[in-house]
Amino acid sequence: MTTGTGRGQAPAWSLRDGRLELRRPGAGAPRLSGIGGSVHLDGAMVSLAEATQTARREGPGPDGRTVTEVEFAWPDIDVCWRWRIEPGADALHVTAALVNDGPSTVTVGDWNILHLRADDGGTMDLGSDPANVRFFGWRPWDMRVERLGGAGGSHRSNNLLHLYDPVGGTTLLCGFVTLDRMLVEHTLDCSVSGGVTDWRATCRFGAYDLPAGAELAGETLRIVCHDDPHAALEAWADAVHDRYRPAFASPATANYAGGAWTDAFSDAEETWESILLQCAEAIRRRLPGLGVDCVGGTSHKMYRQGIPGNWYEVDEKHIPHGLPALMDRLREMGFSHKFWFSPFWFFAEAEGVLEANRENLLRDAAGEPIREPATWEWDTRSDPDDTPRLTKYYLDGTHPRTQQYVRDIFLHNRALGVRAYMLDFLSIKPNARLHDPRLLPVEAARRILRVIREAAGNDTHLQTAVASTPGFIGLIDAARVGRDFGEGRPMAPYHAWRNATYCLHDEHFANTHQFVQNAAANWFTHRKVYVNDLNCLTVDKPVPLEHARLAVTMFGLAGGSPVTLGDDIRRVDPERLRMIALCLPRTEGMPVPVDLFDRVWPDDYCRVLKLPVRTPWESYTLAAVYNGDATPFATRLDFARLGLDGAAAWRVFDFWNEEYLGTFTSSCPVAVPSAAMRLYRLSPARPHPWLLSTDMHVQQGAVEIASLRWDEASMTLSGTAARPAGQPGSVFIHIPRRLRLINHRGVNLAKDVRDMTVVARLPLTFERDRADFALRFEPLRTRYVTRKRWLPYATEDEWLAYVAEHREAGDTRVVE
Repeated sequence: MTTGTGRGQAPAWSLRDGRLELRRPGAGAPRLSGIGGSVHLDGAMVSLAEATQTARREGPGPDGRTVTEVEFAWPDIDVCWRWRIEPGADALHVTAALVNDGPSTVTVGDWNILHLRADDGGTMDLGSDPANVRFFGWRPWDMRVERLGGAGGSHRSNNLLHLYDPVGGTTLLCGFVTLDRMLVEHTLDCSVSGGVTDWRATCRFGAYDLPAGAELAGETLRIVCHDDPHAALEAWADAVHDRYRPAFASPATANYAGGAWTDAFSDAEETWESILLQCAEAIRRRLPGLGVDCVGGTSHKMYRQGIPGNWYEVDEKHIPHGLPALMDRLREMGFSHKFWFSPFWFFAEAEGVLEANRENLLRDAAGEPIREPATWEWDTRSDPDDTPRLTKYYLDGTHPRTQQYVRDIFLHNRALGVRAYMLDFLSIKPNARLHDPRLLPVEAARRILRVIREAAGNDTHLQTAVASTPGFIGLIDAARVGRDFGEGRPMAPYHAWRNATYCLHDEHFANTHQFVQNAAANWFTHRKVYVNDLNCLTVDKPVPLEHARLAVTMFGLAGGSPVTLGDDIRRVDPERLRMIALCLPRTEGMPVPVDLFDRVWPDDYCRVLKLPVRTPWESYTLAAVYNGDATPFATRLDFARLGLDGAAAWRVFDFWNEEYLGTFTSSCPVAVPSAAMRLYRLSPARPHPWLLSTDMHVQQGAVEIASLRWDEASMTLSGTAARPAGQPGSVFIHIPRRLRLINHRGVNLAKDVRDMTVVARLPLTFERDRADFALRFEPLRTRYVTRKRWLPYATEDEWLAYVAEHREAGDTRVVE
């Protein structure tokens, strides 16, 4: 879904004295001059400022546009630097290459494909108020937009540089669009006033030995000027998608893992095998027909001694009847199974694994295996003081024995019936010496993931977690876009929360602020680079109600995200179970931030998200407002900012308060309590009765209202609701003030005296998975809107006069 409306343009460019200059087409900022490059060669940083331009060639590119190649050489270094500059229809592409023209190997380190330095004559003109320019910080666990003058002078972003000037309304985006060979990032240093002193577009791969006569190409940069900061990011994601063409299954998965409240590690609970089968039965009984068809949480209980590496060694205490029997029983109940796996490393204490992989271990520059002391959260023998007792080893993805080792594991698991994985702890060791020296560390990691994809099968869902990166595009399905939100951990004697299995108000597992900010800022990657995965939904008591509402709102709006259920479905509180069901079944959408570039760090944060919804019977918009402050937050929902016609009238419904707020033009006032989120449904005002909302799904109609129709001749509103048999539900209907409901038996009717319209609640009973309804209306033939003496008016004319007299300035409420 594209939200931006502006069109991107390739910047105008030129070379002056061997330096690259970029400027916005026409007049005005941004303008960049004196851009060079730099690279570590044999341990020393060398710059293009020290090199001489030796050649320039021009020729037609694939689309007929002129492609320019410029070469540079250093006086005492036998390495040639080549820039390839390729204009496109709406962007400029820059690729760098290094050619070793000498007789011996050269070690290449961090490579700044573009490097602008103020102390070397480089300038970056960002407009009249550079300190107020917004920097988009893409950091996997800490996404945010920052003012250039407000972050202590240093800014960092993975993958792309995105600068938005709110004064000039312009955006500069310089983003890598090839991602499968190197880790890439941008760093930008500036003064308090926003003046840029240093900018680097960097390719990282550790220390790479470039043989004599060989060439190393960097990742390709796509540079574009834009008038819409949202559309610029979406266009970058489109460009990446066009290069790699990843495919995604639909809809998103719903997986049960438990873990927040169950503790199979202690003697207080039954075995995990028993817990899992009971919870699977509870899902079929308490959440039937809602798409929860996968279970997980088994891996950490399954591996002997809880140690990664014991991939085939099952702990009989937790799985007493054996893993094949458990998998068969779950398959009979209609469940697939999701496993956790660390594909890049294992612990030496796992039985026989180190001996089997000594030849294909990842090695350092000296040729020694890379090994690290470590602890593990599920280690059954860990010291209570969390003293490291384990040793971590890494696998060389370029070695055939590694590939066979991984292939055997995933073929084994596929035969068991595993059809989903969380692939975790995917950090890449940058300075390793690989078995195949031609390849880079990211390429080695992708070799392992490619084997996993082939062995696991294309019908298996692969999700990455810690250290997710766009560099795995095309090999995985989904990527975690935040922290370990919603997850639990074992209780003592394990070294997590000691005397609890879940936490609140921490900086990681229950950090609602980062949960919202990361989900909001990652919208543009969804189903273009990977499926955005928000992780785990845990809402049972004693999780505070507002925390639960926030989590349900986000997972409900982000229907395209897979969801892992963390609660014990056997015992979950009935009201919290109903809240879980509000997110099911899954859909495809992802909410879009509205004020991401307006409310920025360190002064504020993104508060408003929107999700346009399209159904065969209506298009409407959902707007979520987040307040992470310690005090209540009041604002106005600006309809134009939500992509709506500000001159039109919109009916606004508060989902969590189940309240019709009124009909408004232009904007609507809303208020959100501290540490909370509110959700509003905005639908076009119609002259006849129509749906306001439902209490069956966060998306309020897209999933649970199969059809809706108004027949003017018979004055009948009819429709069909869809929900599993036995599930309760209600629809809320707006009735204009000059109509009355005829067949109102069992329907609750409440008049809102602010506009004299009526809100009707129609309860539905799902004896099967469909419930039809038909509401018949007739004109209300009276001039009275209320009984005399109850209010300062009684007739419609008196009421309209009263409203006109008491209307406050700026009031946008519509009285029809």
